[in-house]
Amino acid sequence: MKMKAKTLIVVSAVLAVMVAFAVRATRQARDAREALTALAPQPDRLRKKADQMNARLQTAREALRILESTSAGAAAESPTGSQAKGAVAGKSASGSAAAPAQRPNPLTLVANDPAKMAEYSRNFRAGLDLRWGGMFKAIGMSPVQIEKFKDVELWLQESRVDLQAAIAAQGLDSNSVEAQKLWTDYNNLRTTKKVEALGDLADRYFEYFGTQSVRNYSQELAWTGIFTGESISSAQVERTADVLIANTKRMLTGPGAKWVDLPTLDWTAASQQLKGVLSPAQIETLGRFVEKDKAQARVNQQTRRLTAQFNARVPRP
Repeated sequence: MKMKAKTLIVVSAVLAVMVAFAVRATRQARDAREALTALAPQPDRLRKKADQMNARLQTAREALRILESTSAGAAAESPTGSQAKGAVAGKSASGSAAAPAQRPNPLTLVANDPAKMAEYSRNFRAGLDLRWGGMFKAIGMSPVQIEKFKDVELWLQESRVDLQAAIAAQGLDSNSVEAQKLWTDYNNLRTTKKVEALGDLADRYFEYFGTQSVRNYSQELAWTGIFTGESISSAQVERTADVLIANTKRMLTGPGAKWVDLPTLDWTAASQQLKGVLSPAQIETLGRFVEKDKAQARVNQQTRRLTAQFNARVPRP
């Protein structure tokens, strides 16, 4: 019962912070509109500011609605034995919960400053062309779909910043049950929002997104060409990616992206199939990228094995 009460208190606290964000945004939007009426000589600048504040208000309201819809489920969950032990271990000698010391997150500071948040949002949206421009073309998105996708990406990022600020304001440990529940709900929402925005292109987007770790190899050839003088076209990049993906196994997945299992890439087979796509020098360079990651995977595996052996020999208190 104590753990349930604690969960209810924490979720309520997070909701309270989100309500504060909404109230703050409402007040700022109202002030901007009043200023717009009072200062007629500057209508364009003030109207733009009012629009920004209204957008922030909508974001805060939507994030609040999402948290309200998930709070009941979070409160109803009963802790497992290990969670209960963790809760006891997290208390101080006086019996009260000890708040973990956390560094201020820069995005938390941005979230609480409307001017900085507006500037951050503009820059984030502008950068989406650089980040996803190749994907827009590869899956055949129309200009309207691209703008809709950007709107969703911006909304999700602003919601993420607000949620992060709310968790930080309550001093929640990022590994706590409450924080993890909130992030799980948020991540599930990402998939839902992307499906709503992309419609029939959703499957193609998730395929592209889930194979990005393999696509990185072919995309790296673009910048190495700057130094080698051997350029590569966008068609070659995509064809190379297709060959690499076809020779890589997939991991077990849930909804959304179908992730490739990068260590399973069969470079021997892929390199033969790439002979009609890339030059011998480019194939050699690509092979070095692949071998570097495979070597790192072997190092990681060996490190885990030796760590397990060491831990098994260390006497436990």
